[in-house]
Amino acid sequence: TTQQTGTTPPAPWARTSNGPNTLPNAAFTNGVASAASKSLISPAIVLTASSTGALLSFRHAWNFEAGTSTLYDGGVLELSTDGGTTYNNVTSVVVGGTFTAGGYTGTISATSNPVNGQAAWSRVQATFITSTLALPVALNGQTIHLRWRAGWDLSVANTNPNWRIDTISL
Repeated sequence: TTQQTGTTPPAPWARTSNGPNTLPNAAFTNGVASAASKSLISPAIVLTASSTGALLSFRHAWNFEAGTSTLYDGGVLELSTDGGTTYNNVTSVVVGGTFTAGGYTGTISATSNPVNGQAAWSRVQATFITSTLALPVALNGQTIHLRWRAGWDLSVANTNPNWRIDTISL
């Protein structure tokens, strides 16, 4: 499922066979030169009840605009437990997830970016890396939706801005 917000509707997320981590393709979104966000939303996932929390792993690469000290554009992972009505950053107090590998690279500080103030992946990661997230036991037995959300500010997009997500396992 894809979702768009912003003043200038950007193209939705798409499948691409250009540079996936694993064949035949990856989820892909490109950047825009406006205050906008694009979201890739998972289908409903029922977390199995167990004595340990679930472990989410995925591979991704990105090219987000960022200055030397200010992070303008970036991507976040959010989670919903209410059927997709509300989402919270996976590392927020509300969710309580913890990255064990490939965690966020900074905090978005461009006020016109829809994900402003959130910890996010930003700058450039040209080759695929693995991000692994430990979800708390409290989520076991619940139905969740995951949302990978890319956000851009009002400045001009960098050269070939994009985010690729592939090889998701839970």
